[in-house]
Amino acid sequence: MVFDMKKILLSLALILPAWTVFAQEECGPFEFPSYNVEDTAAANAWGTDIFELSQSYPAEVPEEKYPWDGVDFRRKPEQFMSKVLDYCWEGMNDANFVAQSNAVRVWYHAPWLDYGFTGREYLRGLRMDRTSAPDDLSPSQNTDIRNYSISYYNGAAAYTLGQVWCDPKNPEAAKANFPLGSVIFKMIFTLADTGDVAWLDGALEWDAYAQEATSVPLDEKEIRKVRLIEVDYMVKSDASDAVNGWIFGSHVYDGRADGGTVKDKLVPVGLQWGNDPGITPAEVRDGEQALEQTWLNTKAWVQDDLANSAVQKTGYGYRLQGVVGNHSTSLMAEAATASWPPMPPFPPSGITGDSIMHWHRNLPSGTPFDTTRTSLDYSLELRDGLRNWTIATKNDSIMKADYRQELGELLAFQPPVKVDIGDDDEEEVIEYDEGLKGRNLFVFIGGILLVVVMLVLLVMNFLKKDD
Repeated sequence: MVFDMKKILLSLALILPAWTVFAQEECGPFEFPSYNVEDTAAANAWGTDIFELSQSYPAEVPEEKYPWDGVDFRRKPEQFMSKVLDYCWEGMNDANFVAQSNAVRVWYHAPWLDYGFTGREYLRGLRMDRTSAPDDLSPSQNTDIRNYSISYYNGAAAYTLGQVWCDPKNPEAAKANFPLGSVIFKMIFTLADTGDVAWLDGALEWDAYAQEATSVPLDEKEIRKVRLIEVDYMVKSDASDAVNGWIFGSHVYDGRADGGTVKDKLVPVGLQWGNDPGITPAEVRDGEQALEQTWLNTKAWVQDDLANSAVQKTGYGYRLQGVVGNHSTSLMAEAATASWPPMPPFPPSGITGDSIMHWHRNLPSGTPFDTTRTSLDYSLELRDGLRNWTIATKNDSIMKADYRQELGELLAFQPPVKVDIGDDDEEEVIEYDEGLKGRNLFVFIGGILLVVVMLVLLVMNFLKKDD
């Protein structure tokens, strides 16, 4: 047999890069940290029942039937919301809300939200959320109150997490395109008690390793009781009325509601399936225009009796916003800003009404907020994770400064500089070295085999010349 060594070596030179590319299509296994590195000592002392990130993201979009399919959410919003909430809650209570322990369906968490000042705590994986100003939660609330939250992704949504973070050292924002059926739901807990909000009576309580103070110098983290006050979700839909591809819903906990379980007392606040472009607060208030892409439950938001209303404020121009959310915007408008590089999630203060409307456009799924950015398909947690990764691994000082300002608006105080996100002398930057496992092992073995074949062929070629 005659070997054309030039052709063989050329072929192998082409095969090796192709082999590497093929091997890298396999994502994971993922080994993202679960909670803030600053909590390590407390977590080690606690020893058991430590939060673990659910990160075995599906390699393919799971096939699933959804109980809300066929429900006209515009005509029957409460029925639609009931079915989505049932889906989010199913199996979770039995699993104690441990996402990967749900026997009905596994849920997942987004990576890189452990990092920085607001990063996940070690008991429940809760992140710092927006601080509620006096009167935000009830008329009897007279101080700022800290809130904490955690989000869960169903299999379809988690598939996209795995694609964006397929290579943990090189995440790809352009792969942020959630498939139909994606569901992301968020549980928001508050440090308020029944003295601050009377209708928190009977709310789900968790222990969390959290701070309480809202002014600097801050108190130390310690284990505190937090109470469930809000559940939000977003559902990816191809319904013709879902003009942006997503439907947003929000529930508020009201201990006075009928029913014997916590879920029974999660009262619908409303649904939003569009941003109602161009409609101003004055037009709605004066009856000149009605919102067509938002439904608000007037049983939860009792405008004429706020003393007994579970919802005190709506979003911008009476659009949907959760009770803990920023009331200068709406759930959908805020999520529409999810972009890379990051941008302000709500209109800057002091701008005119026309400029504010720029934040309330209808942007179909995958449409960037502006031409200089990549859409993250309405996922603010993807934005936060990518930003944390960039600050930690690239030491991006401009992004760090912008984020510090945004945190000041979110938390209602400026985080202390020495514990601010990205300070290398205070926080350990986690390096993600997968070692020889997963796709790295696949590439390594393939490379070794190709080298061996090349050596064998070279030896055979020399022996042939000697003959």
